[in-house]
Amino acid sequence: MTDGLRGPLTYGLYKRGSVLHIPDFKFPTGPPRGKYCILMEDFTEEKDTAIIILTTTNLKYKDKKWSVLVPKSATKGFPAEDVLIDCNNWHKLPKDRILQKKCRFVSYLKEEIINKINKALELANKIPPEIIIRIKPSKV
Repeated sequence: MTDGLRGPLTYGLYKRGSVLHIPDFKFPTGPPRGKYCILMEDFTEEKDTAIIILTTTNLKYKDKKWSVLVPKSATKGFPAEDVLIDCNNWHKLPKDRILQKKCRFVSYLKEEIINKINKALELANKIPPEIIIRIKPSKV
């Protein structure tokens, strides 16, 4: 299997902290639309899904403790404006979305932003404990 540009598709490309673009994300209400998200766990053959956190350009909740503001200059690949990572807005991304190229790898977040997300996850109130345990980074 190849990804078209880089040769064989490797699971290593899709790791915790990857920024992905899903061109037709399906919301519970309204039509599908393009969304950027952050992959919160390494993508492996053993898992059927990967946990993602959606981003938004709506900065209404930028002062919430479970949100991380990412300035437009901090990461390549995001829209040309500030984005908010809302740690309460998580979803399970089926593995076939990546394997069938129904989402696109954009870039990796800087370690500084990933650390902020880790802190915000501790304050998120809409993520079940089993999901927090699943995506919590291991201590090295």
